Amino acid sequence: MIRTHRLCLQQGFTLIEMLIGLLLGGIVLAAVVGSFQSQNRSYVAQDYVAEAQQNVRTGMNMMVEEIRMAGYDPEDGAAGATIESLSSNEIVFTMDLNGNGDHDDDDEYIMYGLYTEDGVQKLGRKNTVTAINRAVAENVVGLKFRYFDSAGGETAIAANVRSVEITFAVRASTIDPGL
Repeated sequence: MIRTHRLCLQQGFTLIEMLIGLLLGGIVLAAVVGSFQSQNRSYVAQDYVAEAQQNVRTGMNMMVEEIRMAGYDPEDGAAGATIESLSSNEIVFTMDLNGNGDHDDDDEYIMYGLYTEDGVQKLGRKNTVTAINRAVAENVVGLKFRYFDSAGGETAIAANVRSVEITFAVRASTIDPGL
């Protein structure tokens, strides 16, 4: 009897090779998904920070510009423009913007302070003509004014104020507990 050897060429992968390939593919996929989730959380957090920074920048720029004009009186005191009252969380001041000798016009008697609307604490700007708070910054969690005289010492006397230090903090409008 003559034996013949059949040469069987097998093509394809064995079950073990397939399982190892699936395992390695799963590990790579898990790493990619984890990296994506991490990058997405970082993006969202940076977006919240940018929103808060823009909120601060807008409010601060407007306040600084107007507080620098506090007491502006082109008629050498005829309008009586000055800082009217000051506290650690509010400032009221006047200015004669149009040079007509009084500070009774719109945007010449200004108050900055905190107020709450719809459960959101805001930095507001109010003038005497409208007497309505207009939001300058939202989601404000703290506001503090410090007043200094010409020698650089802190003062509580409105007539002696030569500079104002403004500190305020905001938070993002959306708080994501997953960050």
